[in-house]
Amino acid sequence: MKTYPIYSLLLVSLMLIACVKDEKQASNSIEGLWQVNEMITIYAYDNGGFLDEDVVEEQGDLGSFDFGENIVDYEFIRNDTLFSGQENWTLSTERVNEGFIRVTKFTLKVGERFEFDVAFGDQTKNAEKNATEMRLIQMPGEQEEVYFQMMMEKE
Repeated sequence: MKTYPIYSLLLVSLMLIACVKDEKQASNSIEGLWQVNEMITIYAYDNGGFLDEDVVEEQGDLGSFDFGENIVDYEFIRNDTLFSGQENWTLSTERVNEGFIRVTKFTLKVGERFEFDVAFGDQTKNAEKNATEMRLIQMPGEQEEVYFQMMMEKE
């Protein structure tokens, strides 16, 4: 009977170690210069759903993010509007349910302005390790009233 608490403690410890490893790998991958090469912006948002009529898709050299250890310099154009700055950045992880399994969700905060969901590469297990492709997704909220996502490649 007393072995169950020990197994439970061991299982929780292993899950925490896995999250820390994912976060470290992701942080190491993010550091460096990333080029924004595609952007999708959706302006029509109604009661939790997106409407197709106000979608702007852009491709080409749309900007860059240069992630240092704690600071990011960014400059990108979204629908003819320039966004630029130098901010602190933090990456966090959490385990969330996705269908029948639990996956690691990455969240990137860039100063007080942006909070992105992050998707690395093909989003398979360990895609965050040495990633060269990344998608940043900004959901509508207090900071931004629109949905947008940026597809990026590492230099």
